[in-house]
Amino acid sequence: MTSSSVRSTSRLALTAALVLGMSLAQAGGFAEDFDSGLDGWSSAGDVSVMELSGYRFAALGTASLDGADDAPYPAGALNFSGKPLAAANLDGGLEAAAGLAFGALNLDATRLATEGSVLKRSFQVQAGQTLSFDWLLATNDQGPDFGLDLAFVVVDGQLIGLARASQAGGNDVPPFQRDTGIRQFEYRFQRSGEIGVAFGVADVGDTLASSMLAIDNVSISPVPESQASVLLLAGLAGLLGWARRRTSVGVRKC
Repeated sequence: MTSSSVRSTSRLALTAALVLGMSLAQAGGFAEDFDSGLDGWSSAGDVSVMELSGYRFAALGTASLDGADDAPYPAGALNFSGKPLAAANLDGGLEAAAGLAFGALNLDATRLATEGSVLKRSFQVQAGQTLSFDWLLATNDQGPDFGLDLAFVVVDGQLIGLARASQAGGNDVPPFQRDTGIRQFEYRFQRSGEIGVAFGVADVGDTLASSMLAIDNVSISPVPESQASVLLLAGLAGLLGWARRRTSVGVRKC
């Protein structure tokens, strides 16, 4: 075998190691409890990390900075980040921040989304992995003509409603009057690649009576072991086949 063939075999071994490392990385998962803040995430509107009963979580709100949204509380009292809300039904506004089409958060032609907040990031995933997170919607949006505020998640461009304010019933998160209690959401990815995930909350039908969406324990499961094995075996088979072909050429040239 020539020295060039030896070098080629060494390069193949290095390539194999890199492919194996990449496959194992893709098979891994993701976990976020927001204990370290919002690093790696982007946001629009009133988004912050809060702590309640010793637990830290991401909080997305619909309270403006300068409006009396929640009388008798003063203007801005329930805006926890000190940042202005993202306006809905506006080019480049709330819907765009969440990766949605213009007007996607409107309930109907007379009950329009008005403002809100979004927290998002992108992930490299494999088909079959599962996204899960804990969430809670706390709200002051109550009454016969209210209760339309929406907590939602957008996965790969698909809008999925978590709850309307009218579905909140508990009273465990003052200064909000009602909440849904902690619930868990799960979504199984149907395709591999880079996929965006956005959490959001929106005032709908008015700009009064604020709501807050709490998000915690965001995780993406590892690729199921059988799928990870298939990925590794496919990569190895391709590399071994290539190595055999290159080696046979090198032997003929000796």
